[in-house]
Amino acid sequence: MCVSESESECECDNGSGCDNYNDSDSYNVTLSGFTITGDNSTNSGVMITPNTNSITVTGNTISGMAMGNPGNSSPLAYGILAYGTPTGSNMPTIINITNNTISGVHGSGISLGSNTMSVTVSGNTISDIVNVFLGTTPISIGIQAQNSLGLSVSGNDFVGSPTNIMGVGTNLVSCQGTVGDNSYNVFLGSLLSITAVSYT
Repeated sequence: MCVSESESECECDNGSGCDNYNDSDSYNVTLSGFTITGDNSTNSGVMITPNTNSITVTGNTISGMAMGNPGNSSPLAYGILAYGTPTGSNMPTIINITNNTISGVHGSGISLGSNTMSVTVSGNTISDIVNVFLGTTPISIGIQAQNSLGLSVSGNDFVGSPTNIMGVGTNLVSCQGTVGDNSYNVFLGSLLSITAVSYT
């Protein structure tokens, strides 16, 4: 495990690995070059929590997370997870998630839970996301976000397989930003799903 303090960079030397990286209340952190392997006791490979700023996660190989979310009833595990406080008072901001290889995660490759700001997700390869069951419905998502402002999703490669058909490539709920220039193979149920929340 590598825990980085503020204004620092973590890199794995060639051939070395890291079981998990979870960082909070940090700024100006780069996580690069790690091999992060999870299992049934791992919910996320990388976790970016509220009160973080200027975080870069790049060039990592992340796989195998299979434990449902311990904080709620969601069955999803996550390769990379970022989230803010429910009120939006503390959002992770200026987050760059680039050029990572994410595979074999149960549920979601990259998840921006409620309330993030200025997030770039680009150049990642997300493959073989394993379906989990929400009730009786199988679900697997490459990239998902809710209430994300200034979001950019571009240049990512979404790869399903006959045994792990990815349900949705990108799933966005009440987000503001851009999506484009992503590539998808044939084993996806839906390339892009966008839901806008109506306020009355």
